[in-house]
Amino acid sequence: EDLGALPDLGRLLRAGRVPAGTGRVLGRFIGGLHARSMDDAEIAKVFDNAAVQQTRLNVQYRAIGPLLAQAGIAAPPAAARRAARLGERLTGAGRCLIMGDLWPDSVLVQGRRLRLIDWELAHFGQPAQDVGHLLAHLWMHGHQGAAAQSAPLARSFLEHYVDALGDRARSLADDRFRADCAVHQGAEIIARCLGPFRQGYAGLPATSAPVREAVAFAIDCIMAGDDPLLAAALP
Repeated sequence: EDLGALPDLGRLLRAGRVPAGTGRVLGRFIGGLHARSMDDAEIAKVFDNAAVQQTRLNVQYRAIGPLLAQAGIAAPPAAARRAARLGERLTGAGRCLIMGDLWPDSVLVQGRRLRLIDWELAHFGQPAQDVGHLLAHLWMHGHQGAAAQSAPLARSFLEHYVDALGDRARSLADDRFRADCAVHQGAEIIARCLGPFRQGYAGLPATSAPVREAVAFAIDCIMAGDDPLLAAALP
């Protein structure tokens, strides 16, 4: 479907014009997608997109250690190991259908409706990758000046995501899920600060205060296996 020139959620976050109910709609949709496709063998067969996770393992999760070293940023060796281990585990069997590229630029806003685009990374994988990915990008928007809308949006998304999981919440949103969300969130922030796709940090050297702050937060997420929003939503 050709949706025309619609604003994306990233642009609206930067402009401070996120429509009311965005977190609720997005959370309920993604939660419903994960819950309805959970452990569905037929969907798993159709969406066996192993190549995308192998690529991510090589260019994202295993790259965290080299990216930190190249930037001259000291970090516990365990941070890089945890990111790599998550990437390796994500190449294995999945739990449900995930969107695969859940960040604000993939969400188009059409009046009161949301349109989710760029599904080429969709696959039968782990739900934490969708949730951690969105949280990483909402945190980065907040860090770059959109905190007034990005933090409430993240909280609303998580609340309605868990609600939409219904009786699947205990199985999908367990302790492993929470830890994986945090590790992916940290790995995505580091990749976006120091890697080739510097979302919002383009042109800033690794020694700049914003990059150092973002990387420090990311390392904390990886090492703790948690972040404040996850802790509040998934006690």
